Amino acid sequence: MNFNHWSEHPRLKGMSFLAINISNHNENTRQINATLFAQQKTGQWDIKREILRAGLLNKFVVLFYSNPGNASTLYFGKIKATDITGETDHTPPRDRYELEVQAPWQNFGMSDVSFSRFFDGVTMSSSPTTVWVNAPRKNAENTHSNSYCEAWLGDQWQQILVSEARMHYKPLVRCIECHGAVVLMKAGPGGIPRAHAEHRPGHEGCSLGHYYKGVSFPHPYPIQELTDGSRDPFADLVINEDDESAFPEGAESYQLHKKRERDPNIVLQAKAKRFRESNKLECEVCLTDFHLVYGALGYGFIEAHHKVPVAQLDGIGRTKIDDLAMVCSNCHRMLHRSGGRTVEELREIVQPTYSATSD
Repeated sequence: MNFNHWSEHPRLKGMSFLAINISNHNENTRQINATLFAQQKTGQWDIKREILRAGLLNKFVVLFYSNPGNASTLYFGKIKATDITGETDHTPPRDRYELEVQAPWQNFGMSDVSFSRFFDGVTMSSSPTTVWVNAPRKNAENTHSNSYCEAWLGDQWQQILVSEARMHYKPLVRCIECHGAVVLMKAGPGGIPRAHAEHRPGHEGCSLGHYYKGVSFPHPYPIQELTDGSRDPFADLVINEDDESAFPEGAESYQLHKKRERDPNIVLQAKAKRFRESNKLECEVCLTDFHLVYGALGYGFIEAHHKVPVAQLDGIGRTKIDDLAMVCSNCHRMLHRSGGRTVEELREIVQPTYSATSD
C-alpha cells in the first residue's frame, strides 16, 4: 500500500520515531546500504544532539529506502544498539552513528513522494537525511525517564511508575531502556528527589543512568523474564501496602496484631491464593473491589486482617493463610474499632445496608 504522508500510516500515528532517508543514487551506495541492511543495521548518520539526549535505545526507526525511478520502500525496526563509526566535515566535527535493530527490517509500505514531502511539516536536517517525529502525548509527562521502570507483573513486563512498583512485594524490575538491574529509590520529603530507578551497578550505555557517555549499547547482563515457575504470578500482581496507623487498640497489643497481619510472606501467599481462586480481590465484608472502583490504581490492592481477636494473639502459634481475611480499608478499621466483631458479624451489618441502598 502506498502512503503520501507519514501521518496517513496507521502504524506511525501517535508514535515517536527516528526517520532516515536511504539514498541509492549510485552503485557503491547501494552495495553499502544492502550490506548494512542484511546485518540489521543502518549507518554513518549525523543525528541531532537533542535526539541523542532523548536516548535511542529501544526507540523506533523508519528507513525511507529510495529506489531510483520507482516508489520508495518503508522499513521499520526497533533500535538495539548504537555505535560511533566516523565524523562529519563540520567544524568542529560531529559524530556519525551506526544503528542496529533488534530484528530483521520489516517492510510496511511504499511511497511515491520524496522524503521531504513524506515528512512535510516536520523539522529535518538540511540534507535532508534524518527527522525526529515526537508524537504528542495526552499529558506532558515524559515516560522515558528513570521515574519509570519495567516490572514483571503476572506473566509479562509492564512499564509503571517507580512509586507504583514499590508497592509490590519484592518485584522483579529492570530499566525501561537497557533492561539492566535497577534499585527503586523512594521519594524524598516533598517529592524531592522523586521516586526513581537507579542502575546497580552503573551502565555507561544507557541514557537513563548517571554514567551515560553519549553512546547507547545493550546492558551486558539484562534482566530476563521468568519462565521457570520460580515466582507465583499472582503474588507479583498484589499490592503489599497495608496502612494500619489509625487503629485504637493499645500500643503493645496493636503492635503484635500488626506484626501478624504484616508478615510479608504469609500475607502475600494469602492474597495470591485469593487472586488465583477468584481472579479478583474483593472485601469479604462489603464486597468492595478496589480495581472496579479505582481502575488501574486499585489493581491488586486489598488489606489482610487477622481473624483471631487481639486479646487471644499471645496464645496462638504461627499465622496460617486461613487466619487472614481479605478486607477493604474501611472495613478493616471497623473490625478493629468494633471491639472484637468477626468478619461475619460485620458483614451482617454492612450487606443489608448495601442491599437497601441498591433497592
